[in-house]
Amino acid sequence: MSGRCARAIWAIAAFFFVIGGVSIGEETEWKFECVDGESHELFAEGEAAKVTVLIFTATDCPVANYFQPTIRRLHEAFAEKGVVFFQVYPDRDTDQESAKDHAKDYEITTTQVLDPSQSLAKRAGATKTPEAVVFNADGKAVYRGRIDDTYADLGKKRPKPKSHDLNDAIKVALSGKSSELVETEAVGCFIYFED
Repeated sequence: MSGRCARAIWAIAAFFFVIGGVSIGEETEWKFECVDGESHELFAEGEAAKVTVLIFTATDCPVANYFQPTIRRLHEAFAEKGVVFFQVYPDRDTDQESAKDHAKDYEITTTQVLDPSQSLAKRAGATKTPEAVVFNADGKAVYRGRIDDTYADLGKKRPKPKSHDLNDAIKVALSGKSSELVETEAVGCFIYFED
């Protein structure tokens, strides 16, 4: 796990992230801790990923847990194409052990990141779990929102999704065809920010 986290860190660290006008060199820093306990700060060095996906999740959010098989399939489909996935826990109560248990219970294959300070969630603009943010090779956020539209609203679930928003956003980011931010409304559990 430690090596996978370190490789993913170097891949994501290759960009200068820009979200809402904040870049990596400014006062707010991109620091996080993987479930293996290693703390990391992102630097503009290393081998660049083609696309980076942050998926904000929670151990106790039923909507986020419902999407774990979909996230696993997306990870399997895109990992060899240069796409790096992180599942981020923006909850002060989620520790290494509960995240490891979550991974075991839901067969999570992506790199898990603890975000007890909620700095990643704030910088990425995430407000719910599950919510995905996709960055292109230039480090620009090109998508923020739902994984797909299975949930029209809380308690309103379709038998099958009509749109596959995250899948489509990753494909667009890989193609390099657009750098404009596309947003959809994520349905799930609110992230409670503790300021």
